[in-house]
Amino acid sequence: MDAVVRPVIPYSISYGLGRITAGQNDLIMIPRCNYAGKRVVVLGHGQLQHTSDWVNPNLTGQMALGAAMAQAGFVVIATDLDGPNWGHTESVADIDTIRVFAGTLGCATDKILYIGASMGAFDGLMYMAAHPTRVAAMVGSIPANDLNDIRDNNRGGNTQANINTAWGLAAGSTSSTVPLPANSNPSDPAVAAVIATSGPILLCYSTVDTIVLPSTVTHFAGLVGATTAVCDTTAGHSDAAMAGTAALTNTDGTSQMVKFLAAHG
Repeated sequence: MDAVVRPVIPYSISYGLGRITAGQNDLIMIPRCNYAGKRVVVLGHGQLQHTSDWVNPNLTGQMALGAAMAQAGFVVIATDLDGPNWGHTESVADIDTIRVFAGTLGCATDKILYIGASMGAFDGLMYMAAHPTRVAAMVGSIPANDLNDIRDNNRGGNTQANINTAWGLAAGSTSSTVPLPANSNPSDPAVAAVIATSGPILLCYSTVDTIVLPSTVTHFAGLVGATTAVCDTTAGHSDAAMAGTAALTNTDGTSQMVKFLAAHG
């Protein structure tokens, strides 16, 4: 009988509860090569998602984002980040907890690399605003960035309620009735000015996104000096757009996302 040859995955995956933050699910990908001294890649999930979605076989685009960095030799970590918290202080603290925890695995802890999907990108931007010296580089896929636009227009049909709950604002309120607290919106010029002092940012967006409007991405990119790339022209705010982010290549055929982050790892 011929031997069955199975491909060797170049990294291990473990899923647990409370290993990093009490009461929260966590996912850790560890490459089989020598990664000592490299910076950890932190993953931030979307509003209605969970840690497990980074390894959900039905979300191949999202899976590809984290897997690509693990394959490139980086430790990759995700936690629940306190759920649909829209960049509130708990989510920011959770990201910093991952940074510190990564040191127990042999990673550098001075700065992190960050990949955020939708709301997860917003969480990362708020972390950059709070700790601009602790982010080496960030990639946002279909990246939420303007809390006023998303909240006021209830983009996606449930964002307004979740944002108001996360920030302790009155139900049904908008910026015209109950303004956001100070320093809670990356697209505020004062907040953007701080983010601009942090690591470089790559924002990958869909030209037909009706939740994170392309105009908000390009406007924000101008405020912080971020690089932008079109990852989708047909699917909108979707896993397919995340797959497009993972598939973007440089002129030499290398992964744009991996090369961008690895240059600062």
